[in-house]
Parts: sequence; structure tokens; C-alpha cells
Amino acid sequence: LKNYSSAEKLYQKGYEIYYDKFGSNHQKISYAHSWLGALYGEMGRMDKAKYHYEQAISISEKVLGDDHHLHKKYLEDWAKLQNNL
Repeated sequence: LKNYSSAEKLYQKGYEIYYDKFGSNHQKISYAHSWLGALYGEMGRMDKAKYHYEQAISISEKVLGDDHHLHKKYLEDWAKLQNNL
């Protein structure tokens, strides 16, 4: 049984902790956005999934660069989610 409500609260709390510690343009913030994007995708909440994946992709591109494996992973994860619709 998947407890999306608890997962959402924990991921949101993780995001808030990272945001408070590192600000809005940090690698760890891109992690948190990707976690939330994946969760919302699993929940079928594509509007929120799209927002969080776009944030993860944008931040990782700025902070890590186009060729970094995490940036590529976020692009791939978002593409896979869209293809599964």
C-alpha cells in the first residue's frame, strides 16, 4: 500500500530544509524537486509533476551543466513520465 500523503509531507519537509539551508539554486534543491516530481507523477498529478521536474531541470542545468549525469537523469525521468501517460 502506497502512502502518498505521508510521502508528500516528508518530501515537502525535505525541500523546505534544503531551501532554508542552501537557497533556491543549489544541487540539493534540484534533488528535492525531482523527488516531488516523481511522487506527483506516481500520484497522477501531472501539473505538479511538471512544475517540479521543470524546476529540477532548470536548476541542475544552471548549477551542474548540460552534461552532468543528474541533469540528464531529470530530463530522462520527465520524458519517461510523459511517455507513460
